[in-house]
Amino acid sequence: MPNKLEVQLESLEQIPRIEYEAVNGPLDKSRITNTAELYRVAALIYLYQSIIRKPGDCARLKSLVDHALQILKTLGLCTSPWPLFIIACEVTGDEERVTILDALDKMQRERRIGNVEIMRNIIEAVWKRADLNVESKVNKRVNWKDLVDTKRQFPSFI
Repeated sequence: MPNKLEVQLESLEQIPRIEYEAVNGPLDKSRITNTAELYRVAALIYLYQSIIRKPGDCARLKSLVDHALQILKTLGLCTSPWPLFIIACEVTGDEERVTILDALDKMQRERRIGNVEIMRNIIEAVWKRADLNVESKVNKRVNWKDLVDTKRQFPSFI
């Protein structure tokens, strides 16, 4: 039986209803919609990672990650650390990883968010552990929470 939250997130549509203007002019409805969609997709990925515990090679999970990567490319600059982090912990291919690293670099240059370097360190640790699991033929998802020393490095959005 599908999880109620899963059904809600799967069927949620991102429709901007913003009628206000920002201080510097009209709001970019496309950017707002894409950012909201990135959060929705990341929430589904997180649900599958943490609650439902779908295997990493699940087709639906791979489809969500692909969709999220397309959104990141469309956005150009990702200003939202949480969805980027959740998505990054699921990517496996080199091309996907380059997309994530580019997004982190742009975020660091443009927004100068203090915890981008902490995020990058955790993401790279997840990737390294995942690569080791593949080499040793262990088919187990890497949980970023197992790799974080909460006393030393903990991104503020988590």
